Amino acid sequence: MAGVKTYEDVAQKVEQVAEIVEREAQANHEAATILPPTLDAFRESGILAATVPAEHGGWGFGVHNGRPRDYWQIVRRIARADTSVGQSLQVHCNTVDFTCALGAPAQIANLSRRVMEGAMTGAWGATRPGLDFGSVAPKGDGFVLNTKKAYATNAGIADIAMVMVAMDKAAGRGAGIQCVLVDCDQPGIHIDHEWWNASLAMRATASHKVIIEDVAVGADALLGEVNGYLTRHLQIRSLSAT
Repeated sequence: MAGVKTYEDVAQKVEQVAEIVEREAQANHEAATILPPTLDAFRESGILAATVPAEHGGWGFGVHNGRPRDYWQIVRRIARADTSVGQSLQVHCNTVDFTCALGAPAQIANLSRRVMEGAMTGAWGATRPGLDFGSVAPKGDGFVLNTKKAYATNAGIADIAMVMVAMDKAAGRGAGIQCVLVDCDQPGIHIDHEWWNASLAMRATASHKVIIEDVAVGADALLGEVNGYLTRHLQIRSLSAT
């Protein structure tokens, strides 16, 4: 969106979205997901592109763009309308932002294009006792991904997820945490809706349990270097602007 320099340039759009989010809050809560009226408002307003770089048509906010404070003003306003939806938007925007910080130019361009077309993202890193943190291991010309994630925000909503797993030593990239970009419609990705549907709060974040079994990904799905998410302190840098 040309001409976006500060939050004030998009404040009216954000306010209009917040009004829809507040109106739809009960329906989203009962459904334990974000329903089409809210998602349509996200897409039509351009708010999903808040952290897409300006050179790719987005608003250019976020850590990667050197403007995290403007981005957090958006999240705060949406969260005042509905905390759950604000959290879902925050996860989406951070996923885009961190992909731009870690990714190669082709990865950034591809994700930016898809978000500009209306795609939503999620970040799945957390696990819990009894669940396998998972790994990505070499297989043929690419890699194979296996993991089980809890609190997988935007599961069933996201078109693309950034999944954090252990890098298999056989890959020769060093030991540590590797971020992997995954298309969520691939065979082998299963969502356990019952687990999160029993929750009492933050239901619209759709933070279900996700099981990923033998999902093939190419080398271009590996996002940044091993431990890059940790060593660059992306989450801390983002939160420090709040």
